Amino acid sequence: MVQILRAASSADLLAVIPRLAGFRPEKSIVVVPFVETRTRGVMRFDLPERANVHQINLMAEYLLRVPDVTGAIVIVYTDGDPKDSEVIATMLAARLDEQGIPVAEALYVTGDSWGDYFRPAEAAQPAAWISASEHADPAVPAQSLAHTLPARDEVAAAGIAGCLGDFASVTFDPLKAIERATDTTPEELRSAHAAQLLAVLVRPMLRDVALIQWARDTEHGAAALATQVQYHLTAQVDADVAETLLGRGERPDVARLESALAICRHLAANTADVHAAAALISAGWIAWALGRSSEAHVYVERATAIDPDLSFAGLMAKVLDAAMLPEWAFNRR
Repeated sequence: MVQILRAASSADLLAVIPRLAGFRPEKSIVVVPFVETRTRGVMRFDLPERANVHQINLMAEYLLRVPDVTGAIVIVYTDGDPKDSEVIATMLAARLDEQGIPVAEALYVTGDSWGDYFRPAEAAQPAAWISASEHADPAVPAQSLAHTLPARDEVAAAGIAGCLGDFASVTFDPLKAIERATDTTPEELRSAHAAQLLAVLVRPMLRDVALIQWARDTEHGAAALATQVQYHLTAQVDADVAETLLGRGERPDVARLESALAICRHLAANTADVHAAAALISAGWIAWALGRSSEAHVYVERATAIDPDLSFAGLMAKVLDAAMLPEWAFNRR
């Protein structure tokens, strides 16, 4: 998303970053791409322990895939000595400059100070300047506390458990249940519908259908279901349908995915065991599809902790560890 950044100083800029990222970064290197004076969001990477040419090149490669970028700012977030990360920041800035993307500032933020690697003669400034900026939002959570699940609703959890217990005698149309989740809020979700969605998400074949349908529409969901049936009969896969799961093709419908993510988070908070893991890994894919890899990591790790044998979680972990993003993340919005 292109956003106009109205920051009069470096402290103002640093105050804006958590709002753009959705959390206050920790142990991270953040790159802010610009198109003239407008940002194209932020890219966050885990802060390497030491300078690594491969990782530096990978960060630069992702920024180069963003259309029309005219400049960037690099920011290191560390709880240690910022000098330990100076080489990483300056190497990345140099690599981007080589590719025609000038880096205006290479900043660092610690627990109590901030400064600019490009201006080593200037003393570090107090972190309080950032929190005092009019652009700061104290409600934005720290990265380690972000993406926590909603509080468990005991009434909702009991209702869902009851419906799951009676599910052996229930028949339903999975495509209709999946579609209804796109215009239902967690507060509106009925126990029977929640049980239907969990019955979908806990079955890999139907889970993939749900993810594709949430990203696209009912027509794509029906095609995905037909493909899954075909695969089980012939071991052949329709490549066009699989493209969405791989992050290829047109950008998904963000509103549909956001609605589905809210539902999956609600389901994960109010059920347990394999059902919670299924809801969490679905939330992980949706967050990844939305370009929010940091959030996806949280859900994937929680799903794996519940069900270490969940194969989709292992696949998603590999995707995230390789810093892979869906191709549509680099399309113009």
